[in-house]
Amino acid sequence: NVSKRHANSKQAMRNGIVDSQQLENYQNFKIALRKLCAKAEPGTPFYNAEVEELEERQGYGFALRYALRNCVKTPYVIVIQHDR
Repeated sequence: NVSKRHANSKQAMRNGIVDSQQLENYQNFKIALRKLCAKAEPGTPFYNAEVEELEERQGYGFALRYALRNCVKTPYVIVIQHDR
C-alpha cells in the first residue's frame, strides 16, 4: 500500500513496501536468477556468479557494504547500479 509518506509505488518499493503481487514477482525473479547463475557456462555473463541474499532488507548502501566486506575476493570491483 502506498501511503502519504510514499507518493508512488516506485518510492514505496525503494523503502521495502510492496504488495503481494510485487512480492511474488520478486521471489520468482530471485529463483530465476539463481538458476541462471547455476547453469551459466564459461564465457557467459553469469558464469562464476552467485546470488547473496541478506536475511533482512538493508537498503542499497548497506547491502553493497556487506558484499564488499564478505563476498569480494578481488582487488578491484565495478559497481553498476541498474536504475540510475
